[in-house]
Amino acid sequence: MTAGTFTCLRKAQRWFSELPLKPKHLDRAFVIGSAAALVAWMGCITLVWARAMDASGGAILLTLSATMLSLWFAVRLPGKAARFMQRLLSWLKVHETLAVELAAASMPRVGTREARALLRLLGAMTILAVAGALVSTAVAYWIGGLIDWLARWFVLGRWGWLVARFCVQLLAMLPMSLGICVVFFAGALVRRGSGRDIYATICRDWTWAIALGLTALGVAWWLGLSLLGLPVLVGALLIISSVALLQRKKVSLRPPPPTARPEQAGSQRSLAWSIRGVFAAMAVSFVIQMRLLSDVAGVGLEGRMCWAGLSVSLLAGFLGIVDHKSSAPGRAQGLGAIIGITAGLGLQVALVISCLLSPNIAAVSAVLAVLAQIPLMAMAAVLLSRQRRNFARMGAGARTYVSQICLGLGLGFLACLAAGLLPEGRAVMLLSAIAVLAAAPIYGIAITRLTKRQVLWALWGAVLLCSLTVTVLASLVAIRDGGRAISPGVWLSAMRTGSDSSAPMRYLPLRDPWRSDWVRRRQDAIIASHPGLWWVVASSPQDVPQGLHRSVRVALSSPDPSALHLSPSAWGVRQTRPDKFGFLLTAQIAPERFDGVLLAPMEADHLQAWRVYNLTTLRRCFRHVHPGGAMLLRTQASGRRLFEAIRVARTFHSAVGSGWFIAQFNRDRIDLLLAGPVENVSRPPIRPGTLVIRLKNLWSGELDCRAIRILQPAGFSRRSIRPWALLLTLQDIQRRQRAQDDGS
Repeated sequence: MTAGTFTCLRKAQRWFSELPLKPKHLDRAFVIGSAAALVAWMGCITLVWARAMDASGGAILLTLSATMLSLWFAVRLPGKAARFMQRLLSWLKVHETLAVELAAASMPRVGTREARALLRLLGAMTILAVAGALVSTAVAYWIGGLIDWLARWFVLGRWGWLVARFCVQLLAMLPMSLGICVVFFAGALVRRGSGRDIYATICRDWTWAIALGLTALGVAWWLGLSLLGLPVLVGALLIISSVALLQRKKVSLRPPPPTARPEQAGSQRSLAWSIRGVFAAMAVSFVIQMRLLSDVAGVGLEGRMCWAGLSVSLLAGFLGIVDHKSSAPGRAQGLGAIIGITAGLGLQVALVISCLLSPNIAAVSAVLAVLAQIPLMAMAAVLLSRQRRNFARMGAGARTYVSQICLGLGLGFLACLAAGLLPEGRAVMLLSAIAVLAAAPIYGIAITRLTKRQVLWALWGAVLLCSLTVTVLASLVAIRDGGRAISPGVWLSAMRTGSDSSAPMRYLPLRDPWRSDWVRRRQDAIIASHPGLWWVVASSPQDVPQGLHRSVRVALSSPDPSALHLSPSAWGVRQTRPDKFGFLLTAQIAPERFDGVLLAPMEADHLQAWRVYNLTTLRRCFRHVHPGGAMLLRTQASGRRLFEAIRVARTFHSAVGSGWFIAQFNRDRIDLLLAGPVENVSRPPIRPGTLVIRLKNLWSGELDCRAIRILQPAGFSRRSIRPWALLLTLQDIQRRQRAQDDGS
């Protein structure tokens, strides 16, 4: 077997060596591959930060904004990075003037010796980036304990914790950001372009790399790969490929850039603000699309990452087409692209929302919304190509351009976070879109001297503005007439259906969970046996205990208060304190202890259930329980996703140590109550058709599974099990348990 494997490897190596790959193709493959690996690694670090913080979508938005702003700061570092590069270049025996050219990502004509030195520089910078990424990963992994420790000593409000966590992540991401920046600039030297737009090639390469990295991250999440093991594998591959690059002898000589002065006059500052605004709008659009895929289409994280990768690959393809044209798009084309993107995104949002309001046309609306992504990316490519080429003709280098991109993306993610936290922010976004559709045609009329074109600008601008306004008003009327109410929050969206205004709101995507009265009575009995202060986390009044004795007081929390506004009086609860932070943040930083905790945030088969039922979160919740207190978790599941409830039970057992599995089936639906520890919760009575099992007796045979961990996605362990098969298995376990108890 070993000899056969060795023979296959030799044949593969011979086949690869015989491929007619030119040196420039190898350069491009290394630049795109290394950049894609670093992008995927950064995505893994984002999820590692989610584990260290509160695992919510708002925490991920904060991490993305901190990452982009750390990149912006790292790009602008002029001192120590430049001195380090000079020392490295002198060690590589390259002329010292290349350090100055490296900062501008451009250089004069070089010979074979200098080109080979540039390859060694790229390999060395890649190894440096791996080292920085390892440092940032280690800090993100261990920082959670420090945050928990700080929460015991500092009492900050919601905004105070946001600022503190943002600053911590900003500093922690600097090593990786600096590594990514030097890899980009070293790649810009190897992959420099010709003409006035000298950094177009490296920008397109990195756009392809971002698409590949996002897709790889989605596939890794779907496969269930470890988010700590994947960076180690990526780092090893990068180091191996960098060492191979250091020993390469064949090089490609790119044409030198022109030495003439910039052709185009204008203000770099105004164009820089324009670039920031465009990329901030792209970040907002990206977040809106991800939320629509999650809330309406029910697409998981792996699907959303693949969608983002596909969109960016379309953008890269259209950028290649536009960049290869002899002249940059004009002002009229840029304005048209702005108008088209704004109107197209509004149309896309309207089509997706219509899937909620009119299920009869949901399929057609979904197909049209997906197809709308193609012209959106084409128009975005026109706008980005115009801005970059004009920026290059003004004499700005790649460093300045990348800094504007990172600053714009960081501000865009922060704007999305603020819009979720502040209800007025959503109205500001809508008014901004309307203002763009109103101002762009006016500016188009001003720059056009022909009367015919001015009339066309005014006509089509008015049509698009009226169409967007009518669409918004029609959607609001349809929502009101249908008795619906939609509340988008930071990371969850809630919706009320039906004509009854007092009906509870539910998180999207909508589920129809079944709740058992018997399970409800068992829950209330356990709470009554532990009088005192209880922390209840719920998203429906049906999960809140009712008719409790005065000795039981309740502190109510919501998974996402910005989406689901709690109404203790309407839910029949005597609230002891307001919900300041929300469930996940309270579990991490709140110093209070409770006599009991009841968790009922959402169904086990909900799209976002991994955020609230992971092992880290449940352990943090159990820390809030007084010695002798009880911890309860109630959830539901249906269809073939019943095994998700078993995985939640496994996670509860790992966090608490022991407990009871209390459940009842209704056809293909289950209502589950987990209670523990066993020494603090007496065994509930059993009646026909119900299940009461010790958690330690469940993990055998088909039901053996692993706990839900953020850094270890479900992957292929996400099983599909038939309801009757699961019921028979649980009944058999219960019979064996009763026989064992009777024998003892």
